[in-house]
Amino acid sequence: MKKIMILFVCLLLITGASSVLADEDIDSTDAGVTPDSAMYGLDKAMDSLSLALTFGNANKAEKGIKIAQERLMEAQEMADNDMPEEAEKAREEHQKAIEKAETELDELEEGDDADKSKEAMVKVARIQEKIESHYQKVSEVKDAILERMRDQKTPEQFAKMEEVFNKIKAKALEMETKTDAKKEKAKEKYKSNSGKNDAEVDAEEETIDKEIGLTKGREERAQKEINHAEEATVKAKGKLKAEKDKGSDISDFEEELEDVEQEIETAKKAKDNGDNKDARNIAEKIKEFGNEVSVIATKLGEARKAGNFDEVKAQLNAQIEARHDEKLNWILENAPEERKQGIEKTMEDSEERRLNNTASKKPEGAGNPKN
Repeated sequence: MKKIMILFVCLLLITGASSVLADEDIDSTDAGVTPDSAMYGLDKAMDSLSLALTFGNANKAEKGIKIAQERLMEAQEMADNDMPEEAEKAREEHQKAIEKAETELDELEEGDDADKSKEAMVKVARIQEKIESHYQKVSEVKDAILERMRDQKTPEQFAKMEEVFNKIKAKALEMETKTDAKKEKAKEKYKSNSGKNDAEVDAEEETIDKEIGLTKGREERAQKEINHAEEATVKAKGKLKAEKDKGSDISDFEEELEDVEQEIETAKKAKDNGDNKDARNIAEKIKEFGNEVSVIATKLGEARKAGNFDEVKAQLNAQIEARHDEKLNWILENAPEERKQGIEKTMEDSEERRLNNTASKKPEGAGNPKN
């Protein structure tokens, strides 16, 4: 028995060491053993051993993100198999993996001389590429899972699964934000140690980002999210049109969608300017709004069939107006300067349109009491 245990430990060491040496693309990670398996505990133990055999804070952070990617794929598989409790287990393990990666990121030293602080910039840029790629995958998995489940599950079941993937996405974004902050610290340390000015440090960062593939990765992710935004708005318009063809008055929703849809040009402009991360984020907001409008179109159809269209429409209209304003305000804050005036004009026109629509819908004589 003792010999078997020794052989088993050796096998784990070999497996762990080989995974440390392999510089795998995070997108190639699959689910492997899932939480519904009796072997899941062993799988987690092997991941922990692999992490322990990885040396250096930056390498450990990257390994942690890779493990988090595996947990994401486990959550996806459990959701696909209608196993919400197991999906939640995978979500909890995803959180642990990200938190370990965050700890290693935090402990990464910025360097006490120019060479070491520049090396720190390189290391953080590599982590940025990994976590941003992971965040993109989380977003895609979440959208696909929820789209499939929306019409197949009860509202309670859907809400539970939505919460699982919202938490996964929030955790990934949290680390992405922390990694950006770490990059700024490394840049400041390099600036101090090297005696270079801001422009020179920014130029060094640009070179580093290109060399490790971060620049290309951001360009690809920005374009992918812009494509998703376009697809989401086209789908939403199609659903609204289908409801309109049945005689429903959905003009308010069409106008709100059109306002946000035109900001796809803002995302494209940001990408043209090289602000690929801003472009990704702006396009993501547009995509989310398009998806919400599609859901609303479905709810309007259900209300029409149930005979309470006007009541439901009023509730949904208030909801979509709030979301419309929230999205445009966020886009305004993050848009290229040359697009800001146009966004402000859209928001002003939107408010004026709503006031006019409200006035036109008042019963005759309303608001004008007779003397």
